[in-house]
Amino acid sequence: MSPTVLITSTGRACLHFASKLLSSPDPPIIRILVRSNANTYSNIPEQLHSAPHSIVVTDYFERDKVNAAFIGADVVFHNGPSIHSQGEAMGIGFIDAARGAKVSHFIFCSIFQPFRAKLSTHGTKLR
Repeated sequence: MSPTVLITSTGRACLHFASKLLSSPDPPIIRILVRSNANTYSNIPEQLHSAPHSIVVTDYFERDKVNAAFIGADVVFHNGPSIHSQGEAMGIGFIDAARGAKVSHFIFCSIFQPFRAKLSTHGTKLR
């Protein structure tokens, strides 16, 4: 059985990662989280719109729905927003959801040069 990879956004890095997975000889099952923004769907590769892949529409702070999305995932690829006032809380929530779902691998992709702490979103990633 193919592993399930949960991708936590539809940003450029996440969609690139999804495309690379889809082009592999034996692609995994991909589940992607999207916010309920109609513009987001146009960027998602067509193969992800049908089984065995799935799209989960949620607010990233809807704890029950987010937790449910993590169940059955073997790998999570998380690339949080570059600038978001709740980016740190979002990342922690996703890590907690992955722990609760017993996800075996969590890939946390982050910004370059987080040592530039003058930007508040960079400073939180140093902790």
